Amino acid sequence: MNALLSSLTLAALSAPSPAAPVGTTWTLQSVQLPGRAPITPGPALARPTLRLDASGGALKVSGSTGCSPLTGTGTLNGQALLLRGLSGGSSMNCPDAALSLREDYLGLLARTTRFEQKGNTLTLVAGAGRLTFTAGGAVNTPSSGNPAQPASLDGTYVASGLKLGSRALPLRGVLSVTVKGPALSLGGVVGCNSLRAPGTRLPGGEFQFMGVAGTRLLCPAPQAEAEQALSAVLRGPLTPALSGATLTLTGQAGTLTLTRITGGSALAPVNPPVATPLPSGTYRLKTLGGQPAPQTARPVVLTFENGRVGGVDGCNSFGAAAAVAAGRLSVKGGVTSTRMMCPEEQTLPLVALLEAGPALTVTGKTLTLQADDQTWVFEQD
Repeated sequence: MNALLSSLTLAALSAPSPAAPVGTTWTLQSVQLPGRAPITPGPALARPTLRLDASGGALKVSGSTGCSPLTGTGTLNGQALLLRGLSGGSSMNCPDAALSLREDYLGLLARTTRFEQKGNTLTLVAGAGRLTFTAGGAVNTPSSGNPAQPASLDGTYVASGLKLGSRALPLRGVLSVTVKGPALSLGGVVGCNSLRAPGTRLPGGEFQFMGVAGTRLLCPAPQAEAEQALSAVLRGPLTPALSGATLTLTGQAGTLTLTRITGGSALAPVNPPVATPLPSGTYRLKTLGGQPAPQTARPVVLTFENGRVGGVDGCNSFGAAAAVAAGRLSVKGGVTSTRMMCPEEQTLPLVALLEAGPALTVTGKTLTLQADDQTWVFEQD
């Protein structure tokens, strides 16, 4: 009996602490540098995240700095926690306002020596410095059945709804999100500016976009309100839920709803799409959504030549490498564009339409592009 009790006691002492911060995605709430008061990241900044996962006898560190991916390793012994080999990746996609937070965050992580955990609050202690987190995701460890794998979400989606809290906001233009394994990209228009953002899937499956960049036109309401709402929704980790062709991304600030227009590997046909030649020549916009083309400072045109598509969106000129496969037009390597300060009514979201991979048909001299519920009809000059 004494031997049995001793064995049970030793097993209990060697078992992982139920309060260990492993297997949870933590979202940063405050940063306290030595000798300073705690600072809460402003609402314009994406919150850094941290996740610790057991990997053999060590820890695997992942998450984000708020604008770039976080990787590293670590060791955990009781309340002692050491993080090593930390990398915040490239800061090229970080807005200026996020760089200071990124450096403070990485510096305190590298100096962490122990942790304190109370319920859903985790504090990392780095000498006189502190990083405070709240739990932002649960362990995503498949134990039975056939849980969905990240590849099941692969594809390109077009935004169909945006909510800030419970309030729906109107969308203007075309906003697309592409998922390819852990890599994410966002581009398009919800107001009057062209927007871009890279992203990654966190180990728990959440989506994390890292710094939205784009043009800086002054948009009238409600377009400006939609852009501000999208920025708020994208700041923190987003939980994806796929139902049929509808992908819902839910975060603390609100919800972005998208509709799949192309599938990934899980939905790919047995035979890959056959590429077809691009159209040739210049086409002028005649109707948009069944209505005559709006009056703009410059005619809205598309020109196809030497494997590229270019044109004018009513104000700015643009160009990109392009291809047609399975009846859809795709642009490669990003669209380059001039950056003239144009009034909102003098520009149309043509670049965003191209980035969404629209269906393309040519009948005689008429060229039609269609994505989601938008139909653009052009005629060849």
